[in-house]
Amino acid sequence: MILPQRIWRATLSDTLDDVKAYREAAKEKVVRHIFRNIDDKDKRKDLFKKLKNDSVWVNDSYLRRLMRKDWKHGNNHTFNQIVLEPGSYKLFSHNGKNYIEVISLKRGKRIAIPIGTNYSITGQIRLILRDGQVEIHYTIDNTDDRACGNKEIGIDKGYTEVFVDSEGEFYGKGFGEVLSKES
Repeated sequence: MILPQRIWRATLSDTLDDVKAYREAAKEKVVRHIFRNIDDKDKRKDLFKKLKNDSVWVNDSYLRRLMRKDWKHGNNHTFNQIVLEPGSYKLFSHNGKNYIEVISLKRGKRIAIPIGTNYSITGQIRLILRDGQVEIHYTIDNTDDRACGNKEIGIDKGYTEVFVDSEGEFYGKGFGEVLSKES
């Protein structure tokens, strides 16, 4: 299927971001493995330095083996969704009903999809076709403007009690005794 360039570019970018996220998660696992298994600080430091650069760790057989073990390549079974950039759609109202108009496969033609919200859709969106219905996934800025005070607070995590706050309130009293009995 031939997609318009904007849709193709946004969907490809989204996929590449997912691949990068999987790779970075694997690097975190490799870092933990190195901390647990390599005692020599200089060797550990050298491995961490190599791991930061993707063109370097692929040439180190040890790091490459660890990354192969932990970097699970995703299998994409997604065939029913596309990602749209802000220039690929527009919102409008007609007869009191809101619509989103998205680009189609035919040049110059747009598809109007009725939406059931009055909330302004902005930014990158994802259209998902599920059971004959179109779902529109988008992010919203959800901030809470309620006053929360200006005091700074702190908590301390401990063994005998789970937490102590900055006002001296103890939470989880007796936890240390239970933990000592169980271990």
